[in-house]
Amino acid sequence: MTSNARKLAEQDESTLMTSGIPYTIIRVGSLQNTPGGTQGFCFEEGCAARGNLSKEDAAFICVEALESVPETALVIEVVNGEEKVSDWKQHFTGLMQKQGQLQG
Repeated sequence: MTSNARKLAEQDESTLMTSGIPYTIIRVGSLQNTPGGTQGFCFEEGCAARGNLSKEDAAFICVEALESVPETALVIEVVNGEEKVSDWKQHFTGLMQKQGQLQG
């Protein structure tokens, strides 16, 4: 991501964060034109700056995130990696609990 694009994204995120509505931000690594569903994932902080993610996997994760609305905010980073996720609702619930943002 170019520095100008990063600055615009940060401004957009800041606007969203002050809006008062629940939101999920998914920061992905460099998007690749490779088949999805063949690799695992990495959700470590900072991974988006150094990893890759297939476009198919990115789209799939965005759709799965729609099923798990945080109380206020959920911000994650994801790239392709070793972690296999079989239950996305449970995985997002765990991420929200980790960030203290579970909607009840």
